[in-house]
Amino acid sequence: ARVLERQGDSLPLRVVAGTSGRLTLLTAKKKRIRALKHLSERMIALERLSATDYWSDEIMREAGLEQSAIYRPQVNDVKLRWTMLREQLVDGALLPEPYTTLAKSLGHNPMYTAADSVARWSCLVIRKETARVSYA
Repeated sequence: ARVLERQGDSLPLRVVAGTSGRLTLLTAKKKRIRALKHLSERMIALERLSATDYWSDEIMREAGLEQSAIYRPQVNDVKLRWTMLREQLVDGALLPEPYTTLAKSLGHNPMYTAADSVARWSCLVIRKETARVSYA
């Protein structure tokens, strides 16, 4: 959001609101992954060059594992990531709400939730010409 705001009028976008950006690492319920240290050589679906990529690095640091200890298939579509976890095609996935709640309700294991006190990673953005439209 801050990057977009600093661009000023050079981008035709307007930041409307920040979002929580909270991400949770969930592991497939039948994979028997009960601790972060068990992530070694597992496949965790995420989006590259994004908050999910950043948090996967932080999780690896906290688990005491090398960054290369997990396989990171790039799955940019969050719905596809959710489906892959639900169908247990991957060992785990970094997901936002409401997919985190859906996964928990189906018995998938939450392993790590990104802290709320960190910088906002996501925001709601609209085109500037849309912001000028009056619906009254």
